[in-house]
Amino acid sequence: MPTTIFPPIPYFIFGIFEPLALIGGSLYPHLQPSSFILSQIPHNPDTTGTITPSSLSLAYQLSNIYFLLALLGIALIHSTSEPKVLRNYLVCLAVADLTHILAAGYAMGWERFVDIAGWNALTWGNVGVTAGLFLSRVVVLAA
Repeated sequence: MPTTIFPPIPYFIFGIFEPLALIGGSLYPHLQPSSFILSQIPHNPDTTGTITPSSLSLAYQLSNIYFLLALLGIALIHSTSEPKVLRNYLVCLAVADLTHILAAGYAMGWERFVDIAGWNALTWGNVGVTAGLFLSRVVVLAA
């Protein structure tokens, strides 16, 4: 059994699923940077496929942040026996979830943001999965 004070379901969500999803999210910009950049907005009107050095740099930096979050999650969840530490970790991530969703929505524009049927896989990861993780955090924090 893993060393954690989380019950089994929150442990699976935050200690296994989320780090694996973050690692996957960190690999995509490195393995397919053009696709990653051009897929940020569903039905992207930019069909030229031109990737600027600035866009590439931002994609790699985001990749690094996702990997860092995966490592921090694994380290905290598996090393602390303090409920306050995990609570504060979840609060910080919940705030970051909301700002991540807002940033994605702002960049997409309202019409694309509410057109859930038109979302691509990257939008489902950026918005859908993040919203699910946010709700999971709220449930755990409320318990």
